[in-house]
Amino acid sequence: IKFDVLGLKTLSVIQDTLKSIKERYSKDIDLHELTLDDINVFKDLSNGFTKGVFQAEATPYTNLLIKMGVDKFEDMVASNALVRPGAMNTVGAEYLARKRGDKMVQYVHPIMQPFTERTYGVIIYQEQVMQACVYLGGMSWSEADKVRKIIGKKKDAKEFDAFKDKFIDGARQYISKEDAEKLWHDFEAHAGYSFNRSHAVAYSMLSYWTAWLKHYYPLEFVFALLKNEGNKDTRTEYLLEAKRLNIKILLPHVNESELDFSIQGNSIRFGLANVKYISEKIGKSIVNARPYKSYSHLLEVAGEKKSGINSRAISALNIIGGATFEDNPRTGKESENYYEYLNIPKFDTRGITPYIKSQITPLEEFLEEGTFILCAMVKSIKKGPTWARVELVDDTGSIGIFHEVNTKIEPGMMYFFLVGDNRIHKYVTIDDVVNKIDDPFVQWLYSDKLKIDNGKMLVLDFTHYKTKANKMMAHIILSDADKKLERVIAFPKLYTKVLGKMKPGTVCDPAIAKMDDGTLFIKEVI
Repeated sequence: IKFDVLGLKTLSVIQDTLKSIKERYSKDIDLHELTLDDINVFKDLSNGFTKGVFQAEATPYTNLLIKMGVDKFEDMVASNALVRPGAMNTVGAEYLARKRGDKMVQYVHPIMQPFTERTYGVIIYQEQVMQACVYLGGMSWSEADKVRKIIGKKKDAKEFDAFKDKFIDGARQYISKEDAEKLWHDFEAHAGYSFNRSHAVAYSMLSYWTAWLKHYYPLEFVFALLKNEGNKDTRTEYLLEAKRLNIKILLPHVNESELDFSIQGNSIRFGLANVKYISEKIGKSIVNARPYKSYSHLLEVAGEKKSGINSRAISALNIIGGATFEDNPRTGKESENYYEYLNIPKFDTRGITPYIKSQITPLEEFLEEGTFILCAMVKSIKKGPTWARVELVDDTGSIGIFHEVNTKIEPGMMYFFLVGDNRIHKYVTIDDVVNKIDDPFVQWLYSDKLKIDNGKMLVLDFTHYKTKANKMMAHIILSDADKKLERVIAFPKLYTKVLGKMKPGTVCDPAIAKMDDGTLFIKEVI
């Protein structure tokens, strides 16, 4: 037996949630006794409410759950295997089509129905490959296990050759040689993606438990998430999720906060050590010396020799209102520092008219395909050799969108973004919009209906792009008179002509065609 021992933060989150439930409600919950058929849990997952749910909170996983819809625990198990890129690109589309009823469930042979019925006749697990080798191919379990090992260790598919003839000879008792060879070819493809079902079941159990705890005990669950999360960007997402769940988050205060996050009543309060520049050691010193009668008393204690409370900690508390007393009232500007010191994003859209706000797509509704107007704060920017991914957050969620590697976008700032197919085409600051700067995109935002003839288009952005063959092409965002946006491509042959006639802000009359994959491109422009 091989034991794969992992250190999972999720286990601490579960343990802390159960501990809080016990303390608050005197309830002992045994997760092993839960039935695995809770419709509310499946509904949350299908709607994409996956923040904090083990594995499922990653964007590709959330998108998969929304696409497939979760009706039962078995769907969660399948999603665990299908979310891997190789699986999604091979059997994933077929599985989803059969699950949704768009395609008929078929079996290579009835002998395979008992072990592929739960996956709509599609083989997605290593165990199913083994069962096919034994029941259809007439192989021994030890031989089938050798095939599994080749798959599991992602070895060269040529290692399958030793078993190929035996499988095809055995399978010909039930199916044609051609079908047997096709099935074997599918097994070879499994070497690139196949997942073992036992692993998927164990992981899905953790996903189910966390989703169940989140649904029925959201306060205790979010508290446990925040308490165990060291990454500030992820903590920001959990704070936003708390807002969606109507959980009140209380700000830090020297007399009220514990060292870490704590539950107070039906709210969660920030801990002193959750404030930037206040270490656990300094936080303990602050807690041990309280209560403080006034701000002057706090300063008096901090000024004592070996108090352990430095001036930087006092400054950090002041800047977010954590040392507010009658002799030290709030300034009204504390919220401007919440993101830097507490990871609470501030979405200041003062001066933005309701009409412009109505054009913004909330991040929770953003799709990787399509053209959108976004208004969000930049959490961080991650860079690779040739790309930059801008991590955005608004009060509905967070996403990552690609931009050029030398992007001038700054973390911590609020921008309006013009996005096409998961790439930033244009960005302007909030102030640019409020001040109505002379820019085609800003002017477009303020326009009700464009004064252009039907059929003609306004160019909002023209992004140059160099192909691997070192030729120039362009990705262009166009708007019709009714402000419907389209992203089109100008291929190298037309690039020079398009460049002269489709500068941002100009009106053009393009002939647009569609490729087989749905991509729009310029055929001609007048």
